[in-house]
Amino acid sequence: MTIQDSTTIAFDKQAWEFFAHKELRDQLLWDEFAHVTPQSRSSKGSVIKFTFVADFDPATTALDEVTDVEPVATTDTNVTLTVAEYGNAYKTSKWIRANSFIPLDPILAEKLGRNAGESLDILARNAYHSGTTIVFGGDATDEDEVVPGDELTAALVRRQHATLKTANVQPFSGGKYAFVVHPHVSVDLREETGADKWRDPMTYGQDQSRIWNGEIGTFEGFRFVESNRAVIEAAAGAGTTPADVYNNIAMGREAVAKGFDGEIGPKPVIVSSPVVDSLNRFKGMGWYWIGGYVVFREECLINVKVGSSLDTGYVA
Repeated sequence: MTIQDSTTIAFDKQAWEFFAHKELRDQLLWDEFAHVTPQSRSSKGSVIKFTFVADFDPATTALDEVTDVEPVATTDTNVTLTVAEYGNAYKTSKWIRANSFIPLDPILAEKLGRNAGESLDILARNAYHSGTTIVFGGDATDEDEVVPGDELTAALVRRQHATLKTANVQPFSGGKYAFVVHPHVSVDLREETGADKWRDPMTYGQDQSRIWNGEIGTFEGFRFVESNRAVIEAAAGAGTTPADVYNNIAMGREAVAKGFDGEIGPKPVIVSSPVVDSLNRFKGMGWYWIGGYVVFREECLINVKVGSSLDTGYVA
């Protein structure tokens, strides 16, 4: 008996889905914490100066009835933000637009918008990580002393809250400071046991939903946010094969300022590329932004550098 199958007739073909899937993407969050922006500018310019005026010292000495007070002076300081141009673009040919079995323009336009947001998020992230107030986990006092065991602990979290509160740093809405941590660091904090740690109150308290959901939530006066874009200094720590050093940011309001061109605004603009070839075949789009980020108040920003138990490459 002869059976007509795929070996005798090539009617079976590959099937293609008319859809383009996106890459896995991390959350864009660093830009949202940059609350300070220029309120009034004297002129256009590539450098923006923010001015601080110091308060008068408290007057706690009683006045003499017949003696005039001695006038006092105040002082001013500045923070300088330098803006720069940023942008990216794509261009397609007439041939690919005509022959692509999936509509190409919507795919590239979406990727362009994502690229603009991601680029600004990295610029903002870099500003937060440039702060000069640095603390270390465990007994480390410098990057090259960090080992995986120098983890983020509840005690270390409490001390950062005390530092911010003592410096009169203003919290975000809800009365909480923010703590942006790498997921590898979040694991260590959530696995720490003890009555004064994160896990035991979640295990034995009335509501265990945060354990089931795998989230820190609010803890010790901070709203915790995970970001896999938190800076990792690869092999910067101690050991024969050096440990990775994880940078995590504890912050209050006004930690970072964001400056931008007054005509373009705080977000990038999308522009159509001009068609300049002789046959009008090449078309494209781009995004463009003039702006930048800078540390606004050093006292509002702490870089907490720790190791992680998930650093599998470390060798002592």
